Amino acid sequence: MHQITAAAQAASEHNLSARVGLAGPHDELRELADTFDAMLARLEASFVSQRRFIANASHELRTPLAVMGASVDVVLAKPAPTADELLAMGRDVRTGVDQAEAVVGALLTLARNDHGLTVRDQVDLATATEDALDGVGCGDRAVHADFEPAVTTGDPVLLERLAANLIDNAVRYNVPGGQVWISTRVDDDRAVLEVANTGAVVQPERADDLFKPFQRLHDGTARDGLGLGLAIVASIASVHGGTVTAVPRADGGLLVTVSLPAHL
Repeated sequence: MHQITAAAQAASEHNLSARVGLAGPHDELRELADTFDAMLARLEASFVSQRRFIANASHELRTPLAVMGASVDVVLAKPAPTADELLAMGRDVRTGVDQAEAVVGALLTLARNDHGLTVRDQVDLATATEDALDGVGCGDRAVHADFEPAVTTGDPVLLERLAANLIDNAVRYNVPGGQVWISTRVDDDRAVLEVANTGAVVQPERADDLFKPFQRLHDGTARDGLGLGLAIVASIASVHGGTVTAVPRADGGLLVTVSLPAHL
């Protein structure tokens, strides 16, 4: 009891790493201590997630806010701004607002996934991916689709978002007139979605880093997106009990494979 009390007293918002770590027989006190340790672990993960969200949001929101501030300051510094200058300022502010909203929306998706699934429906990855493909502008990229039924259990909105992010990534990091291959299938007891694309050669050691927030293949520009697309894919796959891997293609581009538990 003294050990449990000491761990409770040591725990705070700024330090949730303390654990009871009670040894001995598996009696009521051991069960209580283990339950307390599990609670502290959950709280620690939640606070880490919140701190990461705040740090990432602060970092990524600086750019659109700086652009909006600079645009407004330039126009306000003029004694009599013209209508064209005011319109240009308005467009800059609108672009900055859109970018800030995209950052916040993506980070909220990541934060919500840390708390697990709240919707568990039967979802066919083939249907979700077809719907996602309809909503993504592929430009001059040639899309080759092979959709076989691949039913899993989870949140249909999140799973369509996962597919949309993969397709958007395959289109964005491609070459003019490039190729995109999309397929769904069931392998044993796994529902599988694969998206591959042509594009620049990716170093194998960089592949796993692409699933971390704000990692981009190139310097951060509007064309390269937010650097959150594959991080959201990994988060959605994880919360559905699945995995995601990226393998560089020998002649450029990536093959990304999402594997989820199939609904049997």
